[in-house]
Amino acid sequence: MNRKTSKLILCAILLIALSLTPSQTSTATDNIGNVQLYIPGESVSFNDANQIMMITGFWHKLEFNTPSGANVSVELTNGIDKYEWTYIGGAWSDVEHGLFIDGAKCSCDGERIFFWIAVDQSATTGVWLLSITAGEQESEQNIELLGRTGGVGFSTPDFFIKMPPHTQVQVDTADTGQYAKIQNDDAVPVTVDFFIDDEDFTVTPNEHTISPFSLGEYSLVYSGTSHASQRRELEGEVLITYNYIGPCIGTAQLIPSFNYPFDIIIFVGDPDLGIVENDGYTVQYVTSVRMASDETRILPLIIDGLGDVDLDIDGLGCTVSSIELNGAEIEMPIRLELVGDKAECFNITVGPAITSGNASIVYRINGDQYTTVIEIDSTGEPQEVITENNGGDLNKVLPMVVIGLIIVALLTMLYAKKRSVKR
Repeated sequence: MNRKTSKLILCAILLIALSLTPSQTSTATDNIGNVQLYIPGESVSFNDANQIMMITGFWHKLEFNTPSGANVSVELTNGIDKYEWTYIGGAWSDVEHGLFIDGAKCSCDGERIFFWIAVDQSATTGVWLLSITAGEQESEQNIELLGRTGGVGFSTPDFFIKMPPHTQVQVDTADTGQYAKIQNDDAVPVTVDFFIDDEDFTVTPNEHTISPFSLGEYSLVYSGTSHASQRRELEGEVLITYNYIGPCIGTAQLIPSFNYPFDIIIFVGDPDLGIVENDGYTVQYVTSVRMASDETRILPLIIDGLGDVDLDIDGLGCTVSSIELNGAEIEMPIRLELVGDKAECFNITVGPAITSGNASIVYRINGDQYTTVIEIDSTGEPQEVITENNGGDLNKVLPMVVIGLIIVALLTMLYAKKRSVKR
């Protein structure tokens, strides 16, 4: 075969190959592209087979490129089950059911079209065929129809917020690791709303939509005015709402939202002290303490309020050696003029007058009585003896155990050596 003949055969092969290759302009799927199907506000989800996933019972946004001005038909089929949506002459419709399209939210932007569609929550899950026809163009692909996969969990501590009295502060529960946590284990997004019976509270972060399979953590921020010493209990509630629930043919509709209550405690003052709110004043004090018989301790007392109060302090089974008010030593009894914007702080130096048993400090305020119970531990030889006895017995037992183990080991070695000699 000469070179000229070879060239002719090669050209013929190329011409045949080109004639068998579909023309770019005649391909049915050229002008339908970039097909996306997703729950509004979320991204497109794919399964392991790289198929788009759709959730039953929820609105989805279907968008794709299409020839400008073409009539559009979308079909979703699985055997005899079928959904069909159309855009013809500027009108949107659900051909099969008349229910699973929201025409007010559908739109066409030049060559990009947007369908707002859903399938019934009881639709058969599995692989469905999504077919799109736009004028003379067609496109087909398999998608996976899924049901909801789980639920939403809520957990939170009873929020505890503490602050000093008569001080303007902002407190964020995140600083003490207190969060409301919402775990969305479902395949659809949810919205979280907080309701607290106090306008001084805000919730952070401000974004309250939790995507599928995500965790939302929220802290409470309190920015109230200054307060006198007090303990307040508030109730809060978190409302969790499923977004984009679609229409339903049957009577079993999805529950759109559910709520969880939680508690908030605001403690203005020292949370380590007991607190009693009475008419005209609030008192904070140590309710109980444990002391050694030879110990001296300084115990705080805080009185807050508005108006005059009479105070007297006595020790029973203990000695009150000094009392200081705002750093200055005073005598009892005393009359206080509470001014409403300042707490009166006492330091009481006390030591037990007995070697064991219970003693107490008694505070009398306007005829009301409050008591610090002091449990006195005896110290010295009895306690030390018990500790030494335990240690002494252990010291006696351990050497005997060690010696016994050594003897057993030696006997084992001798026995083994004797058996080897006989062999």
